[in-house]
Amino acid sequence: MIDKMIPALLAATMLSPLAAGAAMAQEAPAKAEAATDEGDIVVTARLRAESLQDVPDSIAAFSAKDIAAAGIDQIQDIADMVPNVILRKGFRSGESNITIRGITSGRQGWPPVAFVIDGVKATSIDAMEQGTLLDVERIEVLKGPQGALYGAGAIGGAINIVTRKPSQDFEGRVQASYARGNDIKLSGGVSGPIVADTLFYSVSGYFNDTDGIVKTANGTGAVDARQQKTGRARLLFTPSDKLSFDLRASITDSHGAAPGTVDKIANAALVDEFNTAANPGPLRRKGFLGREERRLVDVSLRSEADLDFATFSAVLAYQDINQSLFGTVNYEGGPAPANRTLFGAATYGDAATTGQVIDEFQDLTDNFETYSADIRLTSKSDQRLRWVVGLELARRLSYTHLGAGQLVAGPSVSRTYLLDRWDRKLDKIWGVYAQASYDITDGLELTLAGRYDEDNYGNTRVTDPRTDTPIKVTDPAGNLVDTLKAKDSAFTPKVQLAYNWTKKIMTYATYSEGFRFGFFNSGNRALSESTRNYEIGLKSQFFDNILTFNAAAFRIDYSNQQVTQTIATPPFRTTTNIPRTKIMGFEADVALQATDKLRFSGGIGYTDAIVQNAAKTRAPFTPKWTANASMQWQEPVSDTLDFVSRVDYRYQSGMFLRVNEVFPIKDKTFIDARIGVENDRYSAKLFVENLLNTQQALSLSPFAGLFSRTFSPPRSYGIEVQYKF
Repeated sequence: MIDKMIPALLAATMLSPLAAGAAMAQEAPAKAEAATDEGDIVVTARLRAESLQDVPDSIAAFSAKDIAAAGIDQIQDIADMVPNVILRKGFRSGESNITIRGITSGRQGWPPVAFVIDGVKATSIDAMEQGTLLDVERIEVLKGPQGALYGAGAIGGAINIVTRKPSQDFEGRVQASYARGNDIKLSGGVSGPIVADTLFYSVSGYFNDTDGIVKTANGTGAVDARQQKTGRARLLFTPSDKLSFDLRASITDSHGAAPGTVDKIANAALVDEFNTAANPGPLRRKGFLGREERRLVDVSLRSEADLDFATFSAVLAYQDINQSLFGTVNYEGGPAPANRTLFGAATYGDAATTGQVIDEFQDLTDNFETYSADIRLTSKSDQRLRWVVGLELARRLSYTHLGAGQLVAGPSVSRTYLLDRWDRKLDKIWGVYAQASYDITDGLELTLAGRYDEDNYGNTRVTDPRTDTPIKVTDPAGNLVDTLKAKDSAFTPKVQLAYNWTKKIMTYATYSEGFRFGFFNSGNRALSESTRNYEIGLKSQFFDNILTFNAAAFRIDYSNQQVTQTIATPPFRTTTNIPRTKIMGFEADVALQATDKLRFSGGIGYTDAIVQNAAKTRAPFTPKWTANASMQWQEPVSDTLDFVSRVDYRYQSGMFLRVNEVFPIKDKTFIDARIGVENDRYSAKLFVENLLNTQQALSLSPFAGLFSRTFSPPRSYGIEVQYKF
């Protein structure tokens, strides 16, 4: 059904606004990209433009000024500035494992948050990693289940990113930076009208080339060397003040050393030891630096129409991600054989003779091709009853390759595959949703929302993607079949009461449910998971908006938590479900505009996630405490030039990297700083990231008699300049 409906929706995207004879760009989008007259950030968390302080949800929002001041250009930067949110980079550049209020990612599965850029939702964890964020106007991080509007992937929340629309007048910018590791970044863009008041464009590009700063011990290079190129273009067509079509396209190509910031340790007790007497140096001796290739293509078309009684919008999107990684396992250089191997045979490195094993290797592919469509009707905002109804469809085809084997010496080096597994996965998803908010009195608002989602998905083991010939497998009933099939579906409701005690003080209470589809991981099926969320919150502003204070407390009953663990034997990874987890917590954030020149902001989060087993162990990847603080100071040094500085602080308490409270890591503190001068056209800033040079293990896996871990990058510093015209 979905295969037939998506082409029809393409026509609907184009023709429905024309048939209606009118359109409007989502409730005056120019206003939605700025602040209100009173200075509040405007968000579209409930699929309409509203003041941040008027939305009864826990939301961290960053305006364009915040983004520029903090130097936010990666998804990692977003997570690092929000309490109760952490992001752990994997050994692949496209792998970002995010945890929000104790709800985290499972490898090869669905993200725990809806990650949305300009109305287009990412349909895989890999799609969250965009490489770099360009021309961002606003970022919204919604915490707590958002499935009633955003669907099955929003079990932990949603991240909504809005980019800058093409401008009515010609303008542009260029930016360059140079940092440690010969890290060169160049970016820029132009925007303006093609036809005055009717057709507008924007084009931007990004280039990054770095030699890396995490060197191998034997001088063969850096494991974090990388190059990335990104190009993006956008056309906005507004044939009338009530009609708009928005076409976006982007492509990102990147490649670099593999498997990235990964090293080996002799035993798990050293997981949190970096450059200590117990672990004086990482085992990163590489005779051959592996290589990773990644290409991401995004195309979307959005049309919007004002039907007098409501706004019609339709978004059709296509995304194609191609990723491959090849890296060696044991090669430490030198003549001594390695006896800690994946497949039990000694490896001889550069001392290998004909027929002997030089090293073992891993050969991975993770490709995703997705078509999606979302159409909705949204009522006007200036009425007592406000509502939205919508339909969403998606079709995702993916190929994953899990290969491992031996490099054998001879006249030419040959590969012998001892594990060579291809899986073809197909997901067919549809969902319908509705939300209504009603002002019972001038101060009391009732919101009711609900959504039904369904995924029919299958996993076929194939010989290779060129022939797609299936390999018979055994289903749970013991039958030999071509494809393992499954179906997950759920209805996720939300009920909320919000009361405005004054124009600047509001409290709310929410009951909501979350849901995430199950998935196949190399033939191993992880079951779907669900949550029940109970939350109370406060939003407040004082002293003519000088002080903002927001807080929320929550309880989450979590069922079938998906957890992926790496194991030491083929297929080297497995996903299981934790039957029951109980999560209790709170978060609070404050912003103080102390003077016209000085601003403070900060937040604190507490999450107590306990697995409901006999031992009552803590859930993995979930620190109890997180805290953030920022200080921003701007001081004029002349009539046309300002001195600017900003410091960002992040604290994260200890956590566990695997289930059953094994492999703990300690508390961590991170500090970033920026200082420089700027005016309306020029800026020059010095920056340092991870000032304290804090290193943290992000994952830990048993690996050929050793353990491998991924870890956060060390300190980096540099200079950044920008010119606007």
